[in-house]
Amino acid sequence: MENEIKQVIEKRVSAIKDRNVQNEISNYFKNVISYDVVGNLKYEGVDAIKNRLSEWLSTLDKIIDFEVTDIKLNSTSKIANCSRLNHINAKTVDGNKLDMYSRES
Repeated sequence: MENEIKQVIEKRVSAIKDRNVQNEISNYFKNVISYDVVGNLKYEGVDAIKNRLSEWLSTLDKIIDFEVTDIKLNSTSKIANCSRLNHINAKTVDGNKLDMYSRES
């Protein structure tokens, strides 16, 4: 199961770098709940996540790098949990630099 989780993470990293929203959300549960650092702070449902991700990516002119580190996996035969540290280095459409870390679980 851990290899499958790592493959999902790798797919998500590629999706962000490629700005492919559909691939990024392809493994989300339809009733997902996500918390953000801006805006509404809480987004419920895969459509809300898709809209928020599209909005966020539209603020980026160039994604220099996106990486996932500090991956912690816990799994049994029926359930798994993963926490990780995301890092994005990008240039925004208004010319500012974005160099941000976020913890995801």
